[in-house]
Amino acid sequence: MSVTHVSTSVTTADGSSLSKSVTASIGNAILMAINWNPDVDNRTIGSPQWNGQSMTQLGTTVDTPGGKMALYMVIAAASATANITSTFSDFVFANTSITVASASGGTINATLASVQTFTSGTYSAPSITLTTVPTGALAVSILHGAGRDKDFNDTTAATWTAGGGATNRGAVNNANTWRVNVLTASSQTGAGSNITMSWSASAGQPMYTHWALYLNDAASATLTALSTPVAVGGTGYTGTTSTMGTITSLTFAGKVATITGTSTNNFVWSMPSFQNGVTYPAMGSQTFTAGDGSSTATRSSTVQPMAGYTAVDLVNPVDTGAYSLGKDAAFVNGVVVHLPTAAGTLNTNGTLTDYVFGTYAGWMRDTDGKMYSFTLNVTNSQSVVTFDKIIYTGIKNNLLYNPIQGVIYS
Repeated sequence: MSVTHVSTSVTTADGSSLSKSVTASIGNAILMAINWNPDVDNRTIGSPQWNGQSMTQLGTTVDTPGGKMALYMVIAAASATANITSTFSDFVFANTSITVASASGGTINATLASVQTFTSGTYSAPSITLTTVPTGALAVSILHGAGRDKDFNDTTAATWTAGGGATNRGAVNNANTWRVNVLTASSQTGAGSNITMSWSASAGQPMYTHWALYLNDAASATLTALSTPVAVGGTGYTGTTSTMGTITSLTFAGKVATITGTSTNNFVWSMPSFQNGVTYPAMGSQTFTAGDGSSTATRSSTVQPMAGYTAVDLVNPVDTGAYSLGKDAAFVNGVVVHLPTAAGTLNTNGTLTDYVFGTYAGWMRDTDGKMYSFTLNVTNSQSVVTFDKIIYTGIKNNLLYNPIQGVIYS
């Protein structure tokens, strides 16, 4: 998703009313910065409108000896060429900077950074850092300068140059005011990192008011479909998105799925497998989060055991003397056992019925959520079952139950 600069117009707006023609398409953002006489003149602006839509003020009006400055924005409800209109309480000398931007998803919101002013004291050039500007967002900087020197000893307007990778979008000098108002604007495309919007003056120490913000695509990123149910370690699952870019990540409960293929609005993915000593969320409904690097969307899917396996939560397992996981001290209340269905029916108390002789690879989810593999040997020797937990990497002991001797040893 991205926001694209369409146009910027920077002009004077002297008079007792405001009327500026702006062409915009449906969903475009129209951003207007306006500066006019300082508060000592006690002159105010009414609520601006475009094409009958009220514009929303971003932040609050800033007043300095160099003049007032305010920001307004509206999202075009229809495509049109229409005037931004408003009135002032009296005649003013004013400048406007009007930027139009479009979004690939059709909707835009604004994130305003702090406002920076300089009127007296030790000079510091305008510089505002926008934090983590999303990839594709449009960073905008608007500067109102007021004369070359803060003490007004020189009323020739300074020339301002945008710093960093910003593109200067235009400037206007209003020589009708004794302070010589200057308004200029720049923009830069975000890449998921910080952007510093800065300016430098050609000479002197001019007063200024500096605004920085970014416009981001606010279209609702949606994960419209996701395979369900999905099995641990399963492959070939699919997902469908809306108003998102290429999916680069899919996660759930701290686990990372693998993206194996992508196309427009679609992706293919695989489930992570169990690993010894590594946590895995419980089976059942989980919230999956898909990301494209700048936006995310969520959807639920049901996580099931590996294909051919059944998961059983042990509740007060017992040692019945034969065919019971309760014989092994590791299988306690709260442990979840993942066992091949072919081994038989594992009951919640740890007993195995309808068993089939053989050797089976199982997994247990310990009470701390970590997974451990084990080998289950179901034999007819002594009418008992041998449970051999072979792999307990680094955390568990290697334990073997000997049903004939009736002891556990490591």
